Amino acid sequence: MSSFKAFIEDIYNEIFSLRSDPKSYSEKLKNEFEHYKGNNIRHRPGTVPLQTREGRYAVEEAFQELCEKEELPPLELSIGLCNAAIEHCIDTGKLGIVGHIGSKETSLQKRIEEYGKWSGNVIEALDYGSVSGAEVVLSLLIDDGLATRPHRKALLNPMFTKFGIGASPHSEFKTIACLLFAASYTDNDDLILLEPSEDPVPKNPEIHNWLEGAVKLTCEIREETQNGEKVRRIRKHWEMADRSIVTQDEIEKIDYEKKKPDHVVHHEHVEHSEHHEPHEHEGIITEKHEAPKESHNVPIESHSKDIEIKGKRSKGSSSDSSDEEKKKSKKSKDSSDNENKKSKKSKDSSDEEKGKSKKQKDSSDDEGNSSSSSH
Repeated sequence: MSSFKAFIEDIYNEIFSLRSDPKSYSEKLKNEFEHYKGNNIRHRPGTVPLQTREGRYAVEEAFQELCEKEELPPLELSIGLCNAAIEHCIDTGKLGIVGHIGSKETSLQKRIEEYGKWSGNVIEALDYGSVSGAEVVLSLLIDDGLATRPHRKALLNPMFTKFGIGASPHSEFKTIACLLFAASYTDNDDLILLEPSEDPVPKNPEIHNWLEGAVKLTCEIREETQNGEKVRRIRKHWEMADRSIVTQDEIEKIDYEKKKPDHVVHHEHVEHSEHHEPHEHEGIITEKHEAPKESHNVPIESHSKDIEIKGKRSKGSSSDSSDEEKKKSKKSKDSSDNENKKSKKSKDSSDEEKGKSKKQKDSSDDEGNSSSSSH
């Protein structure tokens, strides 16, 4: 998939095929059966496997449902819904946010009302980590781990008439795809379709000769000279579904344009394993214009940036700052000395007062003695 524009078109084509002929589309699900070997691991040809919650069970369930479905009414693509979907993907993707609320607390209702008017109900489905239209639609159809299968119901709901698609890079899960389904939606006049991200759609990591039954690979890589030739020794540690480890050793020849010194050795530890990237419960709004309720709590750190607050520094260098600190320390010391002097003077004054008071008392006693003797 070369671009996100092509990615969006691919999703559109897959949804069109699904609703036009669900029974034929079920063959794509049937082809997935053999990729589930055990321990709920989905093995994908040429790339790393995925850890799922339900394994093959959810795939078989979706297959049976499609086999019983007749042709569904076609969906009309809405520019307004596409713009709302693209806007949400670009906004949340660059910040790694997961969920239906945007970076500025924008809700589904606010986004769709910016581009048109709606009635009935609107559903938003989000998928993360897929790199083709088929991956997005199959992921939403299977709805692994969600007991009520809300995304499958949205894709197969005959009441929906309009839909929109958006996709963009996602800093946390590689890609994000947003699908909006509406019972009724009227675009605002003179709408222009937003351009999706110009970044290329990332590819799944290519892994050839994946060991049958393995769920994880760790590599140790060492480069050395052997018989005058540069070679790379690779030791692979395969973790199997039953938690056992299988080790394999390989040797590859290396051709360097610029030769490195002999006996250069590096050790690399490369782990290849993936967990199933989440897709989000759909946001739903109804005729009462209620904002969608989130089914998943979004981590606070996904919505915030780390802000480092430092004390303001003077225009001078760090040594200038140090001199200023010394001056402040000296002033503080002088001030302390002045306080001590004042305290000493106050103490001396107090002693003088006590002395005067004693003299007055002695004088009074003398007068008393004089009066007593006269009598």
